[in-house]
Amino acid sequence: MLSSWVVIVVRGGGMTSLTIISALVGVWLGLTFRVFILVPAAILALATLAGSGAANESGAVWMIALDTSIIAAMQAGYIGGSALFVAVAD
Repeated sequence: MLSSWVVIVVRGGGMTSLTIISALVGVWLGLTFRVFILVPAAILALATLAGSGAANESGAVWMIALDTSIIAAMQAGYIGGSALFVAVAD
């Protein structure tokens, strides 16, 4: 389900929407988990994006740019979610 949605978004040129969704997932991870969860989440995101890129026959440079933006947005969202959790907890 998610893989087919990613293929539709990537094919339609929705890199911005994928980046925003990734940042929101990072915020959710930062608010929910206290353990460093970014490594498994990044591996899952890379696997999903690699599968959708192979199915879509995207170029390597495009997929590297997409992977980098998705992982960076997820990490920024995680830091923001963790900061929000600490600010609200006090």
